[in-house]
Amino acid sequence: MHFSIDKRPTLSRTEAKQVYNQFATTSHAGGKDATSGYGGPAIRQSMDLFISTYCLDVMSETDMHSTLTLAERTLKPSSDSKVILAGITWGYRDSIQTCVMTAVWEFLYKFNRKRVGGCRPQMLEPYLKSRGWEVLECKRTLPDSFPWMVSEVICARPPSCCGLN
Repeated sequence: MHFSIDKRPTLSRTEAKQVYNQFATTSHAGGKDATSGYGGPAIRQSMDLFISTYCLDVMSETDMHSTLTLAERTLKPSSDSKVILAGITWGYRDSIQTCVMTAVWEFLYKFNRKRVGGCRPQMLEPYLKSRGWEVLECKRTLPDSFPWMVSEVICARPPSCCGLN
């Protein structure tokens, strides 16, 4: 099952609010209804796959955990259900270029977050494991061009599939 939001390149704030409100009343994956919160009854345990690429690295810790809760809620309780996450991670040990870029990126994040789009390097595996997810695979991808940031890609099963929930 796939969901598609407006495919126009940009939306005004008013248009974005209208799109959100329209979906929120129909309980789509990112919507909210009065009784169930995010991930309303229409999508509970109805997905086989939840993908998030380069989103968690711009979220607060609270929002990251909410997103993982949403993923767990939307995935079927089956051993075939998986989450795939990708984000930037620390590259201090990978090469001189990634080491320097990671240090610069962390400095910019600390003192001028807008310069790096609010993104920060992080390790996603501990977030999943602390919540009972079974990490099936974790790969680091090395960049071959600027901005020389290492990425981490993780595939995991939700706790409901592992008998830990």
